[in-house]
Order: sequence, then C-alpha cells, then structure tokens
Amino acid sequence: MRSLPGTTLEGRYHVLEMIGEGGMGHVFLAEHVTLKRKVAIKVLREELMQEHANVERFLQEAQAASSIHHPNVVDVTDFGRASNGLVYFVMEHLVGEELTGMMHRHDGRCRPAKVLRPRCPMLPPPTLP
Repeated sequence: MRSLPGTTLEGRYHVLEMIGEGGMGHVFLAEHVTLKRKVAIKVLREELMQEHANVERFLQEAQAASSIHHPNVVDVTDFGRASNGLVYFVMEHLVGEELTGMMHRHDGRCRPAKVLRPRCPMLPPPTLP
C-alpha cells in the first residue's frame, strides 16, 4: 500500500504521496493525469479487502458520499476496484488546517462553536448561558 506513491492508478491518477490513514484505509494525494487536478484517493486497507463485507461497506460509503451535494461535504468523483485489486474512491482534495492542528494550537481547549462556525456557517449564533 505504501508503495503507491509514484504509480498511476487505473491510468488516470498519478499518486504523489500518502497524506493520511484511518481505520479502513489510507488517503493519498494524487493528480488526474489529463486534467492536472489534485485529488485525494482513499484506498481500502489490504487486510480488509479479503472480507467481501468490508469491500461492500467501503463502496457503499463512496456511493452514499457521491450522492450528497453540499458545500460542507467533500465531493466523491470516482470509485471502484482497480485492475490490481485495490478498492478506492476519489475525492476533491481540500487544503486547510486539520482539526487536530487547531486543537493543539489551543491546548486542546477549543470551544465547539469556534471550531464549527467557520466550517458550518448555517449554524445559529451561540446563546449565552
């Protein structure tokens, strides 16, 4: 999995580097070969690909996310199983500060409204106790 950087996935996405990982997969920064547009590609962990239910759950997540069109939800633009067996989905690549970084800057004491308001402008103003 970590050997993906430097390769081209399905002839369309040149994988540049790993930018994150979670319980179900790894996330890579890539560039669409033709469009020259940066994307994020989430790839299901190899050990989880052995179980059909994991693959189905991963692809259902991609399918559900791709059907949501909202400014505060990342766009999923492609998903499937590559010819080399990897299960993946492609999302728009967002640039910005991660929540963990913001929490570290504030010694772990961020008020939820301070964190959420810039990301979710539709939230009502905070009420005073």
